Amino acid sequence: MSARAGRGSAGAGRGSAGAGRGSAAGRWAGRDGWLLTVCASRACTQLVFLIYPACVSVLLPAWRMSAAAAGSISTGFQLGFAVSLFGCSWLADRVGARPVYLGSLGAAAVASAAFALFARSYTSGLVLYTLVAVALGGTYTTLIMLVADRYEPGRRGGAVGWLIAASSLGSAVSLGSAGLALPRGGYPLAFAVAAGGVAVGALLGWTAMRGVPTVVHRRRAGRGPDATAAPGAAAGAGDPAAPAPGPVIAARGPTTAAPATEARSPTPAARTPSIVRLVAGYVFHSWELLAMWAWTPAFLAASLRATGAAAGRAVAGASYVAAAFHLIGLVASATMGRLSDRLGRRAVLLWLAGASAACSFAIGWLVAAPPALVAGVGALYAFTALGDSPVLSVALTETVPPSSLGTALAVRSLLGFGAGALSPLVFGAVLDATNPTGVPTVWGWAYATLGAGGALAALCAHGLPAGPVAPAVGRPQAPYGPPADG
Repeated sequence: MSARAGRGSAGAGRGSAGAGRGSAAGRWAGRDGWLLTVCASRACTQLVFLIYPACVSVLLPAWRMSAAAAGSISTGFQLGFAVSLFGCSWLADRVGARPVYLGSLGAAAVASAAFALFARSYTSGLVLYTLVAVALGGTYTTLIMLVADRYEPGRRGGAVGWLIAASSLGSAVSLGSAGLALPRGGYPLAFAVAAGGVAVGALLGWTAMRGVPTVVHRRRAGRGPDATAAPGAAAGAGDPAAPAPGPVIAARGPTTAAPATEARSPTPAARTPSIVRLVAGYVFHSWELLAMWAWTPAFLAASLRATGAAAGRAVAGASYVAAAFHLIGLVASATMGRLSDRLGRRAVLLWLAGASAACSFAIGWLVAAPPALVAGVGALYAFTALGDSPVLSVALTETVPPSSLGTALAVRSLLGFGAGALSPLVFGAVLDATNPTGVPTVWGWAYATLGAGGALAALCAHGLPAGPVAPAVGRPQAPYGPPADG
């Protein structure tokens, strides 16, 4: 069994050939086979996340739903995802991220197949789509934890950005495949394609994890962070061609106890106000983003119909445009995480949240505007609403001690996806209230409920310190302001 020593501190890594900044992310995904594989897995499992919103225009009459009822299925999905994220993140702190991630992948493949085969009404769709969300709950924060352990701070933002960019790619493929499947086999075919994607993603995820150890970060009172290696591992013995792992030091298989990290309260919010602001910012970000993705395909279809498109063509066209928006989100995720490595987390979070709030307040009133204008505002909306996702995630990994990261992500996920579960329902209720005649033609007030979330996210970002915050014990710190080394 081979072993590799991780980077114990920001300074230690710079002095070794195997842990230098240039190798930390394998010069990004194209040269890092592990990151490329987990991103491909993430993209495939993401196919089921937006398959219901992609089909909602067809499902409204087919399942005889009101807008509020349609929103409740998205709410059920997000609530199931939030509860599962909380439980799985908490569990990952105690048994390691790897086994939780792998178990969730298998459960997600089974649940997605059941959804594709048996979701044929409002009730069955609500129950089965919620079960899909519960199964998928262990595939998100666990990957963030695995990436945080594997990459040093100077490259971590970019690595998390690629991970979330893969989610955007999967969402785009989901919407595009729905646009192709709906005219040919209706929503059952669209559901089946999404379930097949999850099965492929599960296989890729299991392949990527074959050489990854199970790492558990331990707390021991009165002990500081010391480099604890697995049996047979020599400190500083790195492979210069490999990404620099954090506390991950065993090459495969056994559970590894990472360094004891701190004798503090396990509640991260009690340690620093920056954690509170990062979690609150994520909650408001999720309120805006998740409802935006849930309702944008229906809004685009309504916009195309308002400008003269036939119903069937409007639904297919909306799927393609929404897919393009997710590809724009892919670019945002891949670039904004990296940009925050250079400019600092706070600056990037602040302008992205402010711009997405402005788009939320504007786009709903453009439902009857020329398609080119709607597409242009929507593209900016997609970029800014999703671009802060990797920045919020990596900032939290740098602020919370590693032994508490799973718990912090659990709390953040429960609150964030809980807010994201309520916002589509609130959006649908406002849409019903402002369109009493039936077919929605007034969308501005519903989107304004999302703009409030974006504005509050910007306020949270504004409250973050411009310079470095107190570093988390046991993991190197990246600044909120520009890095000292440029």
